[in-house]
Amino acid sequence: MGSPTAKRATRKRRHEQDVSTRAQDIEKKERELDNLLRALEGKQKELSCHGQDLQKKVKGLKDQGRELKDREYYLRNEEQGLLNWKSELQMRNEYVNSTTQELDELGRDLALLKEELCNKEKNLKESLKKMSKWEQNLKEREERLQRGKRDMEIQHEVDAFDLAVAVESSEDDQEVSERRGKGRGGNAKDGEDQRMKTPPSAVESNNCHPETLKEIEMAGEQEAVRGTGVETKEISRDLQFLSASHMSSNNKESPGSDLSGGGVRGVMVV
Repeated sequence: MGSPTAKRATRKRRHEQDVSTRAQDIEKKERELDNLLRALEGKQKELSCHGQDLQKKVKGLKDQGRELKDREYYLRNEEQGLLNWKSELQMRNEYVNSTTQELDELGRDLALLKEELCNKEKNLKESLKKMSKWEQNLKEREERLQRGKRDMEIQHEVDAFDLAVAVESSEDDQEVSERRGKGRGGNAKDGEDQRMKTPPSAVESNNCHPETLKEIEMAGEQEAVRGTGVETKEISRDLQFLSASHMSSNNKESPGSDLSGGGVRGVMVV
């Protein structure tokens, strides 16, 4: 068995070994702790940098949020403006559509008016042609009437001249017969009878010529009156026919009707 001193020395060595081992372990632990602390400090610095970055990012996000809110407000205003503009465009579109419809209706009305105007112009030209023909016929009839009047005046003058010649001739015959009666002195009774017979014949001759002249004048006047009446009836009939044709063809044509009426009145005045 060993001595106590050896045992104590052994225990001491073991204790020293344990102490040195523990010291080594402690140093090792301290080094590890230092390494961990340095790592933690690096991590802390890194986390601090990340935190600053995050703060910057958060600040940027906040700024972006405010910018987005402002943009959202601006977009809402723009949207409201677009809605208002859309409603205004719809109103303008409705106005344009109504105006287009009115223009279409006006175009159709103008086309109808143009067609009606063409028809009225055509009817007016036809009426003017008829009026010119009718006026020509009236002029011809007036000329015929004037010629008839002149012929009647000439005939009256001729008849008056013939009557005067006949009266003078009858007076000359009466004077000659009276002279012959006076010259027959041997047969006074026969001469007186002849004188008694001669005056009635002269009177009859004198009465015959005026009666014949009056009959001729009356016959000429009746013929002229009949001719004038026929011409007047024809003119009245033509006037009625033209008035009826103008009223039927230009019933709604106030300008054309006024013109036609004015033309008729002008011709009638002529």
